[in-house]
Amino acid sequence: EFQGQFAGRLTNIALQHVTVHLVPIWQQRAGHGEEDGLMVWDYHVIVLQVAPGEVRVWDFDTLLAFPCSLIEYTRRAFCPETALHPEFMRRFRAVPLPLYGQFFASDRSHMVKEDGSWSAPPPEHPCFVGDGGCKTNLEVYTDMVGESPARYGRVYEQEEFLLAFLQMMGKQAK
Repeated sequence: EFQGQFAGRLTNIALQHVTVHLVPIWQQRAGHGEEDGLMVWDYHVIVLQVAPGEVRVWDFDTLLAFPCSLIEYTRRAFCPETALHPEFMRRFRAVPLPLYGQFFASDRSHMVKEDGSWSAPPPEHPCFVGDGGCKTNLEVYTDMVGESPARYGRVYEQEEFLLAFLQMMGKQAK
C-alpha cells in the first residue's frame, strides 16, 4: 500500500537512528511547544526522492515544506552547526523503496507500554506486514551497528549519507 501511494515518485527510505536510541531533529510537529520544534525520537523515518538536480525529503512530521530539499532539511532539521555529544551522532539506514515495501514489517508492538496502553496514538494506516507474513522486524532496521542482509539497506554516518545522496543528485542531473 505504501509503495502504491508514491509509485514513481520516491526512491529511498532513510531511517535515522543513533546508538542510544535518541535522535535529535528540529522543526518537528511533535516538538512539544519548543519554538524550534526540537524533538528527540527513538528513531525517525524520512523518505528521499532523488530527482534530476535535486533530492527531496518527505518527512511526515516536519514543520518545513513537504517535500523539502535535502539541503534545506539538513540545515534546518539536523542543525549541523549544533555540537552533539558523540553518542547522539546520527546514523542512517537507506533502503531502496521496493525493498522497504517488500520486507519492512511492524505490528506496532514497540509502541505498547508494559501496562498494555499506547505510548502514543498509533497511526491510522494498517500495520505493515513483510514478505512471508513477517509481523515485525523493526529492530533490524534500527540496528545501525550490526551486519544485516542487503535487502535491509545500507547504514551511513551522517556526513557520508549526505554526500552519497548529494552525489546521486548530481548524477541524476546529467
